[in-house]
Parts: sequence; structure tokens; C-alpha cells
Amino acid sequence: MTTLPRIATAGELVKLRSDNQSSRLYLTVHSPATVYTARLAAVPASTDKVAEITYNTGSGTLANVLQDMTLLVGSTAGAYDVGIARIRKDGTTTAGTFYIGETSEINWTSNAYLTVLDSFELWPRHVRINPSDGTTPLMDYDVAYTNQNLAAGSIPTPIMGSHAVLWLSGPSVTYSPDASDSWVNGGTITDYLWTCATADSITDDDTATPTFVFDTAGTHRIALTVTGDNAVTFTGYRYVFVVTEASGVTTQFALESCAGDYDTGGWTYRVTLYDEATQSLIRDRALCILHSVDYYGDTLGSVGYVAGSENVVAVGWISGESIVWASEDKAGSVAFDVQGPQYWLGQMTAFPSGVKDVSDSTTPNKWTKFQALTLNKCWYHFMRWRCTATRCLDVYPIDDTRRVKRLESPGGQNIWTQLTEIAKRSILAEPCADRYGRLFLQINQQYVSDRSAMPTVQAITSQDWRGEITLDRAIVDSTSLVDLSGVAWDGATSQSYFSLAPGHVFNHYGAVEVVDRLALIDQSTSNTLAGLYSARQNNTYPKIDLQLGANNRLIDIAPYQRVTLAVSSGDTVRGATEALTLIPRGVSYGYQDGYVLTDVMCEAEIMAALAVTGDTPPDPPDPPIIPIDPPIDPPPIDPVLPSDAKSVWMFASDAIYYSDDFFLGGQPTWVKVEGAMPDAGTLLRGVVAVDGSSVYLAYKNGDNTGIYQCTNPKAAVPVWTDILAGEKYNVHYLYSYGQNFDMGIWKSTLWAVAWAEGEDVFSAYHYGVYNGATWAWYGRATIMDYTGAIPKTYGLATSSFGDIYYDLGTYAVIHDGNNTNDASDTLWSFSATSQVCLNDNRSNRAVKYLFTPRNGQRVGGSLSDFQESAYIFAATVNGSIDGNKVFVINTRLDSLTHNGEIWIGDTTTGVALKTQWLYAQRVHDARLAGGGPLVVTLKGVASNNEFARISRDGTGDTASWESMTGNFWSVASGDQTFVNSGITFA
Repeated sequence: MTTLPRIATAGELVKLRSDNQSSRLYLTVHSPATVYTARLAAVPASTDKVAEITYNTGSGTLANVLQDMTLLVGSTAGAYDVGIARIRKDGTTTAGTFYIGETSEINWTSNAYLTVLDSFELWPRHVRINPSDGTTPLMDYDVAYTNQNLAAGSIPTPIMGSHAVLWLSGPSVTYSPDASDSWVNGGTITDYLWTCATADSITDDDTATPTFVFDTAGTHRIALTVTGDNAVTFTGYRYVFVVTEASGVTTQFALESCAGDYDTGGWTYRVTLYDEATQSLIRDRALCILHSVDYYGDTLGSVGYVAGSENVVAVGWISGESIVWASEDKAGSVAFDVQGPQYWLGQMTAFPSGVKDVSDSTTPNKWTKFQALTLNKCWYHFMRWRCTATRCLDVYPIDDTRRVKRLESPGGQNIWTQLTEIAKRSILAEPCADRYGRLFLQINQQYVSDRSAMPTVQAITSQDWRGEITLDRAIVDSTSLVDLSGVAWDGATSQSYFSLAPGHVFNHYGAVEVVDRLALIDQSTSNTLAGLYSARQNNTYPKIDLQLGANNRLIDIAPYQRVTLAVSSGDTVRGATEALTLIPRGVSYGYQDGYVLTDVMCEAEIMAALAVTGDTPPDPPDPPIIPIDPPIDPPPIDPVLPSDAKSVWMFASDAIYYSDDFFLGGQPTWVKVEGAMPDAGTLLRGVVAVDGSSVYLAYKNGDNTGIYQCTNPKAAVPVWTDILAGEKYNVHYLYSYGQNFDMGIWKSTLWAVAWAEGEDVFSAYHYGVYNGATWAWYGRATIMDYTGAIPKTYGLATSSFGDIYYDLGTYAVIHDGNNTNDASDTLWSFSATSQVCLNDNRSNRAVKYLFTPRNGQRVGGSLSDFQESAYIFAATVNGSIDGNKVFVINTRLDSLTHNGEIWIGDTTTGVALKTQWLYAQRVHDARLAGGGPLVVTLKGVASNNEFARISRDGTGDTASWESMTGNFWSVASGDQTFVNSGITFA
């Protein structure tokens, strides 16, 4: 029994090359049975972030309501005009409550009809931050991490075959799936248990290869529970459709197109239906199977590579429709697009995703950490915890065990894009689905040096093609040199490798291709990979179109497979003779007058080109010594609103707001910056020049960073310019390797700092200075030994995780928060410098000591109640440092009161608790204008943000807050996630 592509048998070749082939196509659309019905008992308090609903007047058996089933919400029984949701927990979890996938898209109505369907579909599982601490991620709303990333807790993945269609032509029909490819990270599958309540019988139900017997037409749900050697279980579900000519199939339709494409990652087909009775039964997103009855000459039987499902042409879900209304004497029609899993995963917007490796002696304590991280473990994390794929699809593991240090992708993208980006960037792999809707993640076939295990499905000869074969032959290279580099990581140390193809001298033609930051194994495989990459870029036959004269469903776009093509001198006008091995990259089926014809688009398989070991980049030059300005005595601090403060700017994740009258008394007038912000990834920070002349936005997209400048932010059409775009090779580490990145502004000078962590032997801090027109770059500085080099970096914010601390004063201090940071620690040279330092105590990540910017005096005792994340900054007057006062904002809930806290360090009064925000929510960024009010954005208990400021500058615990919301919610809508704020000065 076979489930993956294989070599065509002699009997199959006879069929494929026979005359008088014919087929009849059928469509089977899943019309799920109703499992349970109820009415909505109470409308949720808000439409936002709904994760559970109450119901009454239930009908059905709650034990049959299973996790990941589909819930319809409608204004009438069985309707879904209000919305569709996913059942998140089994129906017996809490009586009277349905737990659903967190949603904000359903406008719940009183007494709405609730219908649970026997249907398992692709859904996203959203990440949620635990509101009790503001930092801990939870999966699928409330699943906390325990040991799911360890072998002991890894959840097995069932491989049970795709959905099947069986013809009941006699008293009964049998079905024998194969689950022997089921897998679990770090272990093996030990037990199988198959069930099907509607089967006539099941034999070998506790093995990987059972046999089901069905004697009735209809939809049969089969379940497979697999158990790993860690005793963890998981259940997958598939549907077997037993059909007859009179039941379960649609014939009144036309197949408009059916094609699989490797570049898009899967299959799609389009059909037009003319039977109105059938149209009315088709639900949005319904499972839809295109299948056939095939004749090869007089021989009945289909040719395909999955035993038992040879008759299935393609599997997908309905994504859209085009309705044609006709006059009364003509039939109307509905055209449906049916898409494979690549489309649906590509429609699911995801939160930022990243996982990292930890040492073998470290037990992962959160969702983002794995021991011995591999791409396959990241694949498992996405498919099991970021969506429902392992429940309803076959998800095959990737056969690659190289260890990687981290794998990440920014938010604002869809799950498919995140997966593709992570896989390509790390080991040149890509996800792809076959026509059965099964998912594979594999290194691009051209970049695999050992292809001996890849099946050659068929040798294409002149007997097999029809019409013409088109060969695109490239005679000029597109790539002159491949510069490939990356790192091998063994869990403790990194080793960099550099390779050049063909060598240090360019090919005659083409451009330079840089492929960097790969996860590599050793120098030899790095050189081979560079040669393979170069050969594919310069492939002599990048595209070959084969028009086959047969109904050939042995060839697919995934997983690994090949065909061969022999071209004799008489086959082409050029007289070329070629013996080519081809890789299918596109397959399409055409259907007309009862015939199915197959077209295959291929690229020629390549062999590695010449490649040599590349050169290790030299150390960058030491930065110039920058003269230190003498200390400036601070002006007296005015306890009232300062006159020098001019505007307040608030930077949200997708919008910018400012107020020019924030300090003029009364409620402020807020204005939203027009136009779209740059679409460049995740916004890290926004800063505004002290005089308001420019606004800068720092983005992170994977490992890449970008800084955009706007010199007309108040214009009707602001113009954003990527000021790092031309600096990529001048500041390679900041642009590409920056694991931790931030920026700030001192008056009108922009500073950018990044830590390139563990990517190669040059791990270090790198920083740049931008004067409004050009950059100056400096680096590198070793960790925990970098004082006195950056002057007056006002506004450079501290990292919330202690990875980079650098702040205000004549000097900047940069460190990773791993040491004690005591005042006696000479490494930090606190005495007689204008430095400010926070301690990141790794035992509880609490702020421990606070130092003033004037003389380095440590004020007060241990701030033991502070939690993980904090901001530190000094008072400023017209952009100058106040010599006495330092403010600390505790952005996380404190351990006792669960409130945000603000502390003030002062050389004369010591440390005093300034105030608490009474809502148990996060305090966002803050800035101080002169000696006056502290401007803070806060997250309120409702869905809206609130703005507030401290109304006076005294010490003690009695300071009050003043709301500064003004007209904000008339210019903004929806919940706003603020990144930080800024102040300009007159």
C-alpha cells in the first residue's frame, strides 16, 4: 500500500498509453450533520475578544460536541448569517457554556440560534497574553505552557490519509487507510485506535492499517487516536463519503480549471454548477472533493499514487462564488472556487511568532523555547498550536535535524507567509500541499545534494505527450556570483561558514546573489549548497512544458518526485539531444467531452556548480573617540507646567497622533497623522525630533530592521523614506543581524543601536548616528564593556527584557543585565559620570537599584516590588538633562497591588513612591517635559486607552492623575496599542 509518489508500474504505463480513455467527473460537497442546537442565553458584554458564550434550550448530546467542531450563529435555525465560530473545548466541559475560539467579528444578537456541525475545518488558534501578569503568552486563549515543547509533552500528529470517496456498487465497500507515517517530536507512536460509529465493521482497529466496511451510502466520520511513547494522545478526524449515482454526488457542473502550483504552495480548482437544488445545500467554506470514474480503453479504474483514493482528483474548501442570475426561461449558475490548505493558512493573520533554542541542561519554561530546536519543532508548533491543521489534515514532518538558535517571523502577516519566511530563511525549505490537501515542509528539491531516495515517477517518451513540448533554454547566466553564508549551532557555540560560487571571480554575466543567515552544517555542505543555489539560478532549462496525452494523476507538485524526458535530435528543429531529469512545479487538468488531459510544467534538475570556501569578513574598525562635553549645571525646576514643552506625540502600532495644545491648559486636541504608515513589519519605536522637524519610525521584520523618516508629518500626504535602505552593506550587522534593536534622539541627532547576538564570531553592539542627511557608523563594542562612547543619548529607551540598557547623560551605559550591577561594581564606573543604570535581577527580573544622572549616586534601597519591564529616563528642559531627577515607570503590574507604579529618584529626597494607577492594567511609555507633568499613556479596563499625567511634581504618595483624553476617540476608532510617546520643545 502506498501513500506517497512512487514509480509507475508496468500496468499503469499500459493504461496511461492506451487509446480511448474517458472519464466522468463528480463533485461531492460535505453537508455536515447537526450535532447540537441551542439558543444564545445572554449577549456577551462586548463583541470584542469573545471566547465563551452561554446557551439554553439545548437539543442533542453534549458528549458529541467535540473540540474544533464548527459552530453556526444565525437569526434562524441552522443559519450562519450572524457568524461562524470554532468550538474550543468539548461540550461537556461546563454545562450551559460553549467555549469558542476567541473572536471579535460576530455581532451577537439576543436569542440567536446556535448550531454545532459535525465538521472540522482549518481555523487559527490565537495567542493571548495572560491579563493576570501582562507578559505570559497563552495558546488558544487559555492553554498555559507546561511541557508541550519537551519530548515528554509533545503531542503526536496523526497521518490518517485525506478524505475519501467510495462507490457503493454492491452490498458493501471497504476502505483501508494507512497511519504508519504518524509521528511525534522526540519519540515514536506506540498505539493506534480507529473508530467510526457508522461503519458496518472495523478490523485491525488498533493497528496503523485497519479495514472499514461500509454498507450504507452517506457521510461517515472516522477518528484516529494516536499515542506516543510519552503516553500523550491526540485525535484526528476525516470523512469517508460513500456514494451512489443517486446519492452524494453532483454531476451537473463544468470544471473550469484545476491546477497545482509549487510557487503558491498548493492546488485550486473552479467549477460552475447548474443544478439549483444542489446549490442551495452548499455552505461557505464547505469541504469539496472533485473525483472521477475513469476508463483506460476498456479498463475501469483510476491511476493515482494514494492507494484507495486513486479516484480523487483534488480536495479543498469553497472560498468564494460567482452567481449568475438568468431570465425565467434560462438556467442560472453558480461558480465556486475551491482552495487547498495553502489558501486558508494564507488568509489567517497571525501574531508575531518566534521560537528559540535553549541549552540541553535548561528546561523550557514557555511556549517560545525548545531544547535542540529544529525547523520541524517549529513546524509542529505552528501546525498544532497556531492553527487546527493537525486535527483535519495530514501534516508530514520535515526530515532535517540540524539545530538552529532561533526561528522567528513578525506579526501582521498570515500563517502561510510566516511559515514560508521562516523555512526559506533558515534552510531554504518551503511548505506545499499536494492535490489531496496533505501538507509537506521540505527543502527545495534542487538544494538537496543526495536525491537517491526521490522517486522517478515516469520516463516521459514520445508515446506520452501530445502536441508540442516547449523548452525554455537560457543561454545567458542571470547570476554571476553567489555569496552564501550562515551559522552552525550546536547548542553552545556558533560557527560561521562562508562560501562563494563559482569562486572569487564573477561569471561573465549576471548579478551578485547574497544568501545569508542560513542554518548550516559544515563548510563542505555550505560549499555544495552554494553550488546548487548558483546552478539553479543559472538553470539552462528553467521551464519545460509537457502536454501529456493521458489522464495522468501520478504526477504532483509535492512531495519529492521526478520525471525524465529524452529528447532526440529529430524532436526539435535545433536538433538538440537531451536526456533530462525534471522536477514538476505545476500540474493542471483539463476536461472536455469526457476526456481528462494533463499538463505538467517542470524545471530541469540541476547538479551543483563550482563553489569554494569564502572569506571571513574582517573586524570592523574601532569607533572614533568622541570628545566628552563638560557637565552642564541644570536650570531650576519649575513645579508647574513648563513653557518649553510644545507638543505630545503618541505612536501606535498602526497610526500616529499628536497634540499641539497638550500643555496649554484644558483638554488637548488630538490630530491623526494622515496617510498610511510604512508597511515594514513590527513597529519597535517612534521618535520625534526635539524641534518637531522630523519623525522617525523603527521597524523589525524578522532579523531585518528599517528606519523611516518623515519631514512633513503634519502634511496632507506625509512622505516616508527608508533611511536605512542605502546603508545595508555599510551597517550589515545593524541592518541584518540585529537581535535587539532600538533608536533614540538627542535634540536633532538620531541614534540607532543593535546587538548582534550569537550570529557569528563578531557578536557585538553596533551603533549609528544620523544627522538628518547622512549616517556615520561605529562598532563593534564587546558586551558589558562599552562606556563613554555615546554622548547625550536622550530618548534611547531601555529594553523591557534587560537585553540592552543604555540611557541618558554625558555617557551611555549598555549591558545585558546579567551582573549584579551594584554600585561597587567598577565595570560600570558609576562614580563621577552622568550615567543612569537599572538592575535586571534575573531571579525575578525586578528593578533593583536606581542611580541619578548627575553624580551616579545610588538613591534609596532595593525597589523589590518592581517586576519584569521598566522604563528609565531623566527630566529634560528644552532637550537638556536635568541633573537631579530620574523617573522609573514600572510597566508591569507590581506583585502586591497589581497596579502600575511610578518612582522618582532625586539626589535630595531619595526614592519615593510617586503614584499608582488604580486599574490592574499595563502602564505604557512616558516622557517628562521640563520639571513638570509626567505624560503617561495607560491601558484602561475597557477596550479604550486613556491618557493621563501627574498634576504636580512633589514627593510623596498623594499625587493625583488628570485625564488628557480630549477628543481622541473622535479621531481614532478601535483599541489602540501604543508603542511609545514623544515630546517636542519650543
